[in-house]
Amino acid sequence: MTEEKEKGTWGGARPGAGRKRQNGDIPTKQVQFRLTAEQEMYMRAFLCKLKAGMVSQEILAKIVEN
Repeated sequence: MTEEKEKGTWGGARPGAGRKRQNGDIPTKQVQFRLTAEQEMYMRAFLCKLKAGMVSQEILAKIVEN
């Protein structure tokens, strides 16, 4: 075995294994928060409209401001 093992891992990490780092201006990040059932319903409806392109940039800018 010519591969070097990193300390603290089971069997060592393989070169190139794991998730790649995101490059670019703004790497995506995940955010977790709690919603009530009613809030979840509104968020799902809004996200569906956003993905479908039914929400304009002006409306989105107003929401982000508040």
